Order: sequence, then C-alpha cells, then structure tokens
Amino acid sequence: MRPSFLVVTLLIGCTREASQFQIGTDDGGGGGDGSSNASDGSGGATDLSSLPDLAGTMCPDLFGKYINIKTSGPGCGNLSTTAPQCVGGTAVLCFAHFSSVPANQAPGAVNGGVTVGADGSFSGASLILGTNKRTNCSGSWDAASATMTVMCGMGTEECTITMTRSGACG
Repeated sequence: MRPSFLVVTLLIGCTREASQFQIGTDDGGGGGDGSSNASDGSGGATDLSSLPDLAGTMCPDLFGKYINIKTSGPGCGNLSTTAPQCVGGTAVLCFAHFSSVPANQAPGAVNGGVTVGADGSFSGASLILGTNKRTNCSGSWDAASATMTVMCGMGTEECTITMTRSGACG
C-alpha cells in the first residue's frame, strides 16, 4: 500500500476588503479545477467573506508615521512631542504597535502594543508615555482627519495625546 500525503498551504491575507480573505490549499498535484472542495484533493481557494468573525474584524488604515503630537493634562510626564512616532502593524489581525525611539536616547512619545477594533479604537492598554508606564489607556481613530487620540489616567494622572498620521514610517 502506497502512503498518501496531503500538503496543505494555508495563506491568510489581511486586507481592508473582507471578500479578499481566502484560504488556499495545494495538494502538490498541480491539477484541479480551482474548486474549493478540499476533500477531492483538487486544490483551489476557499472564499471566507461569508464568515462574520473574519469579515467583522477588518483593520482600519491607521498605520504609519505620526506628526503634530500634542499633549494635555498633568499626567503626560516627560513624553516628547518632538520625538519620531510610528504606528506599525503586525501579523496578528488588528494589532498596532506604537514605536517612538529618538536617536539621542531622549524620552520618546508613545510606545507599546494594542489590539484595535474595526473602528480603530482600543481600551485597557498598557503603554509607555515618555519613560512612564501607564495602564488602562484607551484610544480612538478619526479616519477623516487621520488623527489618533490616546487617553491614559484620570484626574491628576490624566494625559491625552493627539497625533496626525502623515505617510509611511521610516
């Protein structure tokens, strides 16, 4: 009896269009009719746009370089409004990484990772503002003005940061 092997290549793409999510299979046979019937070993792609758990979690276009950093509130500490600021994505769907590392080792702006919703909002995050670790931070994204607002703390610990996206990081 000849052993039978099935090699499955899983490709998931993160795009802003749910209809573009596909899982592709490749049985290594080089043939098939392009259908999504994996049980017949023919390969092809399966459209996942009808799955609400994937279609409902599209990432907003908030990644890039940020400028015009402004702060308000007594809890902003040594956060630098002139430090370079980038918000990058990761391979995890809708995860944003704030990164601010000035070349001169001075305090940065906002650093840390957050899981964002389909509208760009987040809550319950731990972020580093300048050199101070802050917990229970939240944020919102205004796509029309390309503005990210981050809020941490309350009362004498409150800090609100606004920044405007301006092109790609780098």
